This record gives sequence, C-alpha cells and structure tokens, in this order.
Amino acid sequence: MSWNTVVIPLCRTDFLQDLSIEFGLRFAAYNPWNHFYAEAGIHTEDDEEMEMLSIWAQLNYGVGIWLKLVAYEDRAVRIYASSWMPDEVCEYEVGFYIPALEFAAAQIAEAFRDSACATSRLCYDECPLPILRRIWRYVGPAEIEGKLRNAKQ
Repeated sequence: MSWNTVVIPLCRTDFLQDLSIEFGLRFAAYNPWNHFYAEAGIHTEDDEEMEMLSIWAQLNYGVGIWLKLVAYEDRAVRIYASSWMPDEVCEYEVGFYIPALEFAAAQIAEAFRDSACATSRLCYDECPLPILRRIWRYVGPAEIEGKLRNAKQ
C-alpha cells in the first residue's frame, strides 16, 4: 500500500471501529497532510493479544515532521511527534502513553488534528510537549529521544 493512498481499516472492537470511522470521515476524503497511513494489527504483550490501530501523518512543512497515534482496544493511546532533517543529524521524538483515555472517538480525531498543528513547532526547534499535554489532558511522564538544536525543552 502506498503512503499516498488513504485507506482507514475497519477494526473489530467497538472502540477502534468507532475510531476508524471517525478518521475515515475526517481524513480519507480530504487528506490535509503530505502522507497519511493507517494500519490495524494485533499487539501481543505477556501472551495477551490486543487489537490496535496505528495512524501516521507526515505534515506539510518541508521537513520530516511526523505525528503518530497508536490506539488499543482497551482505550490506551500512544501519541508521538517526531522530526528529522535530511541534510543534518537532527532527530527528535516526543510522546507519551495514556493508559485509559476518556475521549470519545470524535474527540480523539479532533485531538489528532490539533496535535498536527502543535507539532509544527518542531519546524522552529521548539518542543510541542506542553501543547500536546493540554490537547490530550495528560500530566504523566513523557518520552523524549534526541535533542532539539536550540534545546528549548
């Protein structure tokens, strides 16, 4: 499947099915990003299988800026924003894991769109983490890999 093909898989579990439909309604007909990709799969941990839906969007900022969301059937969500510059060694990723998100599927799709706007801060070497925390109403620990050039984290 091509990164330019916008296909949102329909998942089996109710929560992920609702999420698939919301993303399809909002982004399949009108794709606001350079590349958009969605994939359904099974996550296995401690011999327990759980359905998951992964969504990737590459933003239209002329540099390698990506937003990734992974939602699990138990309503857990991982959200990541990352950047890399093709001519420089400058890779950076920030994100967090929310164990049980209380958002409805429509709110998750809206938060993803808003997160894409916040992720544009990476173009200016600014960390989007404070804005992402507000969007997702998350106060827990975050995962940060790499370093921004101006080190405003």
